[in-house]
Amino acid sequence: MSSSQGAVKKPTGRDWKRRYPRYRIDLPLKATVLGPNGYYDVHGRSGDIGEGGLGAIFVSEISQGEVVAVQMQIPSGGMLQMRGIVRYRKGLLHGLEFLGLTENQHQAVLELCGTAAEAE
Repeated sequence: MSSSQGAVKKPTGRDWKRRYPRYRIDLPLKATVLGPNGYYDVHGRSGDIGEGGLGAIFVSEISQGEVVAVQMQIPSGGMLQMRGIVRYRKGLLHGLEFLGLTENQHQAVLELCGTAAEAE
């Protein structure tokens, strides 16, 4: 059997698909990061959200692989708090994957996705 048989090629470019759809959403947020001198906050805005994560623009760069605590102001006036890991960064644009969402956090994310989907 050749080494190419059974190999799964990772999709690239136009063939690449996310696990969950993303929806445009513009909400203020804050990431709390642990740095060499302790915790610090980085403010930003969300760009899109999906069941598994969100895209955001922060006022300063957060390193890829960094685990952060995220607080997001939601339309109902409340604050959604969750943890995420920076999976992608290009300049100030960041892609975060949610980590260990509770059932309440997961439901809040699904509601945000539903609200954003209706607005599109």
